[in-house]
Amino acid sequence: MDDALFVSQKKPFGRLGNRAVEKEIGKIAVQAGFDKVVFPHLLRHTFATLGHKAGMPLNVLQELMGHSNPGTTQIYAALDNESVKAEYRKRIIQ
Repeated sequence: MDDALFVSQKKPFGRLGNRAVEKEIGKIAVQAGFDKVVFPHLLRHTFATLGHKAGMPLNVLQELMGHSNPGTTQIYAALDNESVKAEYRKRIIQ
């Protein structure tokens, strides 16, 4: 049996579909007072970006996200311009 992270509130407590998960995450975001629309894919991007900024090796991040291609993980782990500039100064302009 494949255990589900999100299940329905009614018996037989089946796995929620993609849209139902999106709705539940959206409700949680509203209750938390977020102004921005929150959805599962945004959470994946945030996880990857924060992990990358914290110095998590790309191959570890790739494994945690379940990607077979490191290029896919790099797309998720977006860096802002300030982070790129700081790394450049730190490692190139010493």
